[in-house]
Amino acid sequence: MKSNKIITVYTSQNQTDHIMVQSILEGQGIKFFTKNENLQNLFGVGQFSTGYNPITGPMEIQVHPQDVEIAKTVIKDYLGNERSVKGMSYSEGSEEIDNKTVNEYNHCLNAAIIIGLVIPPLNLYHLLKAILIKNNSHLNLDGGFKLTLASLLSLFGLFILIKFIV
Repeated sequence: MKSNKIITVYTSQNQTDHIMVQSILEGQGIKFFTKNENLQNLFGVGQFSTGYNPITGPMEIQVHPQDVEIAKTVIKDYLGNERSVKGMSYSEGSEEIDNKTVNEYNHCLNAAIIIGLVIPPLNLYHLLKAILIKNNSHLNLDGGFKLTLASLLSLFGLFILIKFIV
């Protein structure tokens, strides 16, 4: 008797990696399902600077329970150690992971400022993400001025939004 349960083995915020993982699984003959792939641009502002739609969530690849281990192995071989696969660990402290953290932090700060200048209330997501990265990282991350500027833009945007509502 086959189980109808499917298990998420890969969650992606990057459409290129998502498509590559699909291709690799197809090449290995592993049957999979995708979740949220075709919904990314249907709601809100779509994938605007986040890589995925915050309403629908990131794209996921799911497989049957009997294919979980082989799928995780194939995905890990493709991705290497710089990204994590759900349910698998990766080596922390490597230079590649540190660079990824710094790049993601800088991306969030820059996005918070740019979005804050254009549509102030929408920069809150990137601002909070940058703060979480800074607080959870063992690295000494700079960017105090950018963080302050993004915070002020967010407060300004929320103030304007409240003024229009009231």
